Amino acid sequence: MKQAEYTPSAVARIEERPVDDLLSLTEPALIRKLRIESISKDDSYLSLHALGFDVPLVIHRERRMVFGTETVTSIEYVRRVLERGDLIDVVARPMNGGIVPIDLFWIHIVYVGMPRDAGTFSRKEDGLFALRAKAGEKGERIVAKILRDKCGHSFDPTIFQTPGYFEIRYDKSKKQRRPDLKCLRCGVTFEVKKRNRDMRFRVSHSEGRPFSSENSYLGWHAFVFPDMKPRFLSNAVIERAIAKKNFARGADQYDSWADVYGDEIVAMSPPQCRGDDV
Repeated sequence: MKQAEYTPSAVARIEERPVDDLLSLTEPALIRKLRIESISKDDSYLSLHALGFDVPLVIHRERRMVFGTETVTSIEYVRRVLERGDLIDVVARPMNGGIVPIDLFWIHIVYVGMPRDAGTFSRKEDGLFALRAKAGEKGERIVAKILRDKCGHSFDPTIFQTPGYFEIRYDKSKKQRRPDLKCLRCGVTFEVKKRNRDMRFRVSHSEGRPFSSENSYLGWHAFVFPDMKPRFLSNAVIERAIAKKNFARGADQYDSWADVYGDEIVAMSPPQCRGDDV
């Protein structure tokens, strides 16, 4: 049986064609698994350069793309989500003037397991979930590289390389809780929070699952804001702010959180690795 493939509902009726047909299309088509080698841009357009093709894929940088309940521009999607080596699926038009115009693109999604095993998770629109979660993965790699290069921390080498796609797991392994990053030398943990539209210091917190129950007092949080630059806070500072009620509570159908604030909530220098002292 053919593995399920994600397609946004707005283009569900577009014919799918093999990747080798990209340069010979006579009408719009869905092409999957184009590997991005580089991305260039000017004041009006983005050019996506795919492995094996000399002709760029071109889209207006302000083209609005809809995934579930969220609308993003093409430049926002690239900034948030894409990394060199990623696979994308595209809605392409016939080649014209040495370019391939595209109407829409998204990270290629790979499914693991069966939707019936996912519970409420399966009700999330997959393109929207991939947009947000892949942005988190990209943010995690940004944080890991800074901690490695500037602070001497050590992490599993696989963390630094994008897998090239986004994986949606319809099985129990998706529910396992772990810190995003843990230094292999000194053991300090870093939870990474990607903020795509604002600069809030938002952490997971509720009465039933307080921040302190899931985060080590000695650990840290890294917040990657829309400028793609991380800001660090120690868990101790966050915990003190919550204890002082210096936070705004929020919740939706999937999660509960606290936006912490106050005089102490100012970006901090991340800790240097203490591996030699452990």
